[in-house]
Amino acid sequence: MIGWLRRSRDPRHKLGVWGEEQAIRHLRRNGCRILERNFQTPQGEIDLIAERKGEILFVEVKTRASDEYGAPDEAVGEDKQRRIREAARVYLGLFRQPPESTSFDIIGVKLAGKGKPEISWQRGAF
Repeated sequence: MIGWLRRSRDPRHKLGVWGEEQAIRHLRRNGCRILERNFQTPQGEIDLIAERKGEILFVEVKTRASDEYGAPDEAVGEDKQRRIREAARVYLGLFRQPPESTSFDIIGVKLAGKGKPEISWQRGAF
């Protein structure tokens, strides 16, 4: 296990960090460049901001060890979506020229057998 991951004492935090790493790998394998990780504003936080072919992707990552509490992507409610949109406005305000297009995506990461991830990527989820 990676050193910084081992230091966390909260198992949910460890799982969340692991899930973000899996999401980053998945995005990179699919031609994305990671621009920001855990972009924070007073309005809210965006887990990952990526770029793919000129499009900016605002990505919420949800990680679960099982489906006991529902699928990972079901955990992104209207309030969370609103906060992500507001944080995205702040991020886009940093550009002199805004990107051609944006997408609000959800990546669900579920711990599968032998520590391998099951990944679902909902493009344009909200």
